Amino acid sequence: MKKILVSDKASFTRVKMAKLLSDEGFDVIQAESGQKAVELYQSFLPDVILMDLFSQKEEDFTSIKKITEIDPQANVIMLSSIGQEPDLINAITTGAKDFIVKPINKNSLFFKIQNLLETIRV
Repeated sequence: MKKILVSDKASFTRVKMAKLLSDEGFDVIQAESGQKAVELYQSFLPDVILMDLFSQKEEDFTSIKKITEIDPQANVIMLSSIGQEPDLINAITTGAKDFIVKPINKNSLFFKIQNLLETIRV
């Protein structure tokens, strides 16, 4: 079973996404901050991390950097609102592998996750 870490400050969004993913057969763990995501990454070792770009952007960029220092092959997908595109570019250069602009389309989410999981197998 593939493992996914969902990091989002908004509990409603985090829980909703975790349910969606677990209903599709993923083992899901949740974090309410980038710092908590770093802590959980080390013990959970997820195949994919979905991380919301919070208002504390520097913390998020630091968290991505810490996760990719722990595991340079970490598969981080950033989630953000429309209008945060420059921050997404910064997240990609910091180590995220992909991004999704909210509102999240279920098909797009699973397509991006599947692409990263297939990259792992190659």
